[in-house]
Amino acid sequence: MSLSSAISKAVQGLNMASRGTDLVSTNIANAQTAGYIRRNISVAELVVDGKSLGLQPTTVSRSYSAEASESVRRANITLGQQTVLTEAMQAIVDTIGDVNSDFSLSAKFDKFTATLKNLAETPENGALQDDVLAQAKSFATTINDVARSMQSIRENADSAIHREVQSVNETLERLKTVSGQIVTLQGTGDVSGLEDEQERLINKISQSLPISTTYNPNGSVRVATKTGITLLDINVTPLEFSPAADIPPNVIYAHAGTTVSAAYNPSLSGLTVGGLDVTPTADKIQSIDGGRLGGFFKVRDEYTVTTQKQIDSIAAGLIKTFRSQDTTIPDANLDGNPDGDSIFTFNTSGKVFTNLDDMLGVSNSFKVNAAVDPDRGGDKRRLRDGVGTTVFGAAGNATLIRNWISENNELTTFDATTNLTQNQSLMSAVREFVSLTSLKNQQEKNNFEYETGKMNTVTDIRDNAHGVNLDKEMNDLVYLQKLYSANAVLLQRAGDMLQTIIDIR
Repeated sequence: MSLSSAISKAVQGLNMASRGTDLVSTNIANAQTAGYIRRNISVAELVVDGKSLGLQPTTVSRSYSAEASESVRRANITLGQQTVLTEAMQAIVDTIGDVNSDFSLSAKFDKFTATLKNLAETPENGALQDDVLAQAKSFATTINDVARSMQSIRENADSAIHREVQSVNETLERLKTVSGQIVTLQGTGDVSGLEDEQERLINKISQSLPISTTYNPNGSVRVATKTGITLLDINVTPLEFSPAADIPPNVIYAHAGTTVSAAYNPSLSGLTVGGLDVTPTADKIQSIDGGRLGGFFKVRDEYTVTTQKQIDSIAAGLIKTFRSQDTTIPDANLDGNPDGDSIFTFNTSGKVFTNLDDMLGVSNSFKVNAAVDPDRGGDKRRLRDGVGTTVFGAAGNATLIRNWISENNELTTFDATTNLTQNQSLMSAVREFVSLTSLKNQQEKNNFEYETGKMNTVTDIRDNAHGVNLDKEMNDLVYLQKLYSANAVLLQRAGDMLQTIIDIR
C-alpha cells in the first residue's frame, strides 16, 4: 500500500466516522420526535479493476417498514371514525339519559304516568293536578332537549366535515410540495427529513379518510381513495363539500338518485372528488367508508337521523293518543279528526299524522297545551274534563284520565325505519328508546376501546421498526469513536512516515 493510498483511505475513514457520529447525534436528538424515522449510514468498499480504493461515498437510509406504516394507517382509519361515533353517542346519551338515570326520558315519562294514576284516584285534588302539569312540562322539556341536541349534533357534524375537507385539501397541497422537493433533491443530498414529512402528511390524511399510496421511483407519491379515485398525482384533485347554514329536523341528505321529498332534501351537501360522489352515506361503489369524515357523515345522516325519527314518532304518538280520548276537542270539518290537541300539542295543532314524514320535527316544538296551563291563561281542571271544556263537570269524574292511562298501554305502530319495535305501547316505546340509545352508546365505547388497543399495538410495532433505540445508538457511538481514533492514528503514522522520507531528502 502506498503512503498516498493509506492517507486517502484514512481520510475516507475519518469522514465516514464523522458522518456516522453526526447521524447518531441526530437520532438521539429526535428520539422523542413524532414521526421521526431512524437514520442509518450505508458504507461499501470501492473496488476498481480488482483493487480496493477505499470506501464508496456514504449514503443515508431510513429504518422504514412499509408494512408497519400501512398497518398504522389502517388502524388510523378505523380509530378516527370510531372516535367520532363514540363522542357523538355519548352526547346523545347525555341528553336522553341512560336506563339507570332518574333524569332520563323514560324516568320522566314514568313519573308523569304515575301522577296521572294518582290523579285518577282523586281527580278533584288541585295539588295532584299541579303535579301532573309539572311532570308533563318536565317530560315535554326533555323531549325538546333531545330534539335540539340532535339538531345541534347534526349541525356540528356538518361543520366538522367542512373543516376536515379543508384540512385534507391543505395537506394534499403540502404533500405535493414536499414530494416535489424530494424529486428535485433526489441523488444530490439527504432527503430523509423530507421523507419523514411526507410520511407524516400521509398519516394525517389517513385519519380523515381511507387512502392508498403508491411511491414512485423518483420519490414522489400518488394518493388515491381506497375506491381508486386519485387525490394526488402530478396535481391535487381536491375534495368538495358545501357546509349548511342550519339543518332543520325534517331535512335528510339526499344522495344522487334519491327521490327528493319533504324529508329527503338536497340542501345537505355530499362529498365529491372531481365530480364523483364519494359520500360515505351515499351507498355508492366509490363511497369512502372510514376515517373521521366517514364518522361525521354517519353522525349527520344516520345516528342523529334515527334518533330524531324515534323521538318524533314518540312525540307524535303521545299527541295522537291523548287527542283520541278527548271528546271535548271540536271536529269542525266532521272528518273524524279533531281540529286541535289535548294535553300535548306542537306548533301545528290538530295535524293528522299519516306517515313518518308528517312527524319529523314534532319533538322540536312538543309542549303542554296552553289550555291546561294556568300560567298561560288555561285551567288545570281541563286535565280532568278535557281541553275543550268550558263548563266544568263533576269534580270526581276520572273517566278521561283513566282512558288516557289505558290508551298509553295500547299497541301503536311505528315506522320500520325508526328501528323501534313496530307494534308496542307508547310506554314501552319510550323505555325501548332510552334502552336502545344506552346500548348503542356502550357498544361504541367497547368498539373504541378495541380500536384504541389495536392502534397502540400496531404503533408499538411501527415504532420498534422506525424508532430510535438509545442503547443501540450509544453502542454505535462507542464504535464510531474507536473507528475515528484508529483512522486518526493511521493518518498520523502515515504522516510521520512521509515526513521521514522528506527529511531524508
